[in-house]
Amino acid sequence: MKLFLAIFAGIVIGASAGLGVFYHHELTNFRVASWKYPPIVVDCTFGTLDIERINESIAYWDNLNHKVGFVELNPSSKVCMNDQIHGFIIIKNANLKWPIMGKTYRQGSHIGRVDSALIQLSIGNANLPKLLEHELGHAFGYKHLDIDGHIMNSNYDYSGYDFWD
Repeated sequence: MKLFLAIFAGIVIGASAGLGVFYHHELTNFRVASWKYPPIVVDCTFGTLDIERINESIAYWDNLNHKVGFVELNPSSKVCMNDQIHGFIIIKNANLKWPIMGKTYRQGSHIGRVDSALIQLSIGNANLPKLLEHELGHAFGYKHLDIDGHIMNSNYDYSGYDFWD
């Protein structure tokens, strides 16, 4: 019984320490994750997101050395039925409640790797300047940085195109 309790205590303490390190990393780092390989960006908005907006947003991050494999503008409905596919950033329309204009969900590992991402853009706001760039920033592993003029500012009115990490 003592051996069982010792093993159980070791597991609990080890798991707690591991989660504590992960949580500390999330709180103290601006970039919390990265892709192992350049992701494929898939536009599942079926024409509501302008191609120019997509290209401008990809170019913004490309200039900061965040590469994508390629962009798929005419995906199959089978691909768009999914929210997360390994190696993909999927962009979809969504009914988001004001003041949220975009939302990004990343999936990955505890070692800071992004495996897939879903970007949801509010219908009617998808083509706003800076919005897709901001959400792609989340897909590339960045969290909010509330500094005026920064692309990752959580408040659209105070964001800009500045970037530093």
